[in-house]
Amino acid sequence: MLMMKYVSFKKHYPLTLNMFDAYDRITPTAILDILQDISIKDVGHSSLSFEKMLEKDALWVLTRTRYDVVAMPSDTNLDLEVCTWPNQYDKFHCFRNYYIYDGLGKLIIKAKFKWAVINVKTRKIMSLSDFYSNDIEYPEEVAIEEPLLALPIDETELDKEYSFLVTFSHLDHNKHMNNTKYLEELSNAIQLDQNYQIISFQANYLHEINFGSTIKIKYKICENCVKAIFFHENIATTKILLTLEKKSDSQ
Repeated sequence: MLMMKYVSFKKHYPLTLNMFDAYDRITPTAILDILQDISIKDVGHSSLSFEKMLEKDALWVLTRTRYDVVAMPSDTNLDLEVCTWPNQYDKFHCFRNYYIYDGLGKLIIKAKFKWAVINVKTRKIMSLSDFYSNDIEYPEEVAIEEPLLALPIDETELDKEYSFLVTFSHLDHNKHMNNTKYLEELSNAIQLDQNYQIISFQANYLHEINFGSTIKIKYKICENCVKAIFFHENIATTKILLTLEKKSDSQ
């Protein structure tokens, strides 16, 4: 059998004003939105697309994510170039890698997501071998070498709380809270001042959150990180770790 090599997918994204916060930092939500979008675009015309998977009562879901900031965009008037590719899947999971370059070709963000497929009706995880072709050779290159591990965040160390209601604007086409919205709500809670920037984001998505749910975020702001757990009816749904960097006086 002749194996076909998987070719990385590239797309340009314009930087817009609403991608930046009050201190001109590109928002974590904007970064996650771009990465999520290019994932969908890459499989959009294949048997792994949202529409084709839904025909089999299947949905793509994120289970773990991480992105690291290498540098900030050097020119906000130029488009970003984003590149993505998957690695070889195992029985239940597929890792997808990402590079984001600024308008001058400089690497500014690298990321890795862990995806799974669930059954629409049972919400149980499904075997990926039922969906993938066996005649494709996937790249071995990874954007981030470290594995996406479970985040060891202890609820007892979290000393602040913030609550919000899941509204219609939080939902994605899977009819649950979009993965990008978690970090948006956490940003609303911590209100990071102009002296800090997020240089790394990690998340473990444990359970789906539905429309109308009241969510409590328990979190702790440390000198160089933010630890958070999202709860729905006392059940942990998501864990997030932000690594922070304090800006120097010259920045």
